[in-house]
Amino acid sequence: MPELIKLPEMFGGDKSDGDIKGLIATSKKLLTDSFIQSLGPESTASIKTRLKENSPVDFTPEGKLRFCHGGGDTTVPIQNATAASAKFKALEVDAPVINVGDTLNHGTALVPCFKEALKWFEELK
Repeated sequence: MPELIKLPEMFGGDKSDGDIKGLIATSKKLLTDSFIQSLGPESTASIKTRLKENSPVDFTPEGKLRFCHGGGDTTVPIQNATAASAKFKALEVDAPVINVGDTLNHGTALVPCFKEALKWFEELK
């Protein structure tokens, strides 16, 4: 389970996005096959069931929701946000996609997205 040992190391607050990507890139998977098999068939089925139960595909938010995105993000494509937004709209949930800049990527959009979120939270008060 060396991959599991890396998780606290990855997200301890002292690593950059590039550092974390480098640590993940050295691992083929975060959970090895031997670890998953050690859980046994019942646990593996339970994990799969829980993941399906917690999928945003069938989620209907009860509160307000927004998606923030940088148009230059290739890590999480804009299509993810627009597809989710359209799905929620079909459920009569307003969940707009806020593009904070056409050239901002996954990392450089972070601060502008936080600023948008703070501004929106102030409006909700």
